[in-house]
Amino acid sequence: IRRPPRSTLFPYTTLFRSYKPNIPKFQLEAIGMETIDHAEVWAIISIPANHPEDMTVNLQGPIIINPDQKLGGQYISEDDRHGIRMPVLRLIEAGKLIEC
Repeated sequence: IRRPPRSTLFPYTTLFRSYKPNIPKFQLEAIGMETIDHAEVWAIISIPANHPEDMTVNLQGPIIINPDQKLGGQYISEDDRHGIRMPVLRLIEAGKLIEC
């Protein structure tokens, strides 16, 4: 029996200090924000069963939350550097984890 990967949410600022997804303004306005500067930005990290070393992070589809209005959703970053299944351990080894 194959188990699907487990996923968890993780605050981007913990791992990616310079990560700033490029979200169109009209999408931010849908959650009552003009810029992403004061938003909570969360990552979806997938951890395969029995292979945590293969965990990936979705940089292209962050969860953006307006903490004041308690509104949010998953949005697509328009930055080509932000992939869907970025290998976390390889990013750490390459020293790129905090520079996405």
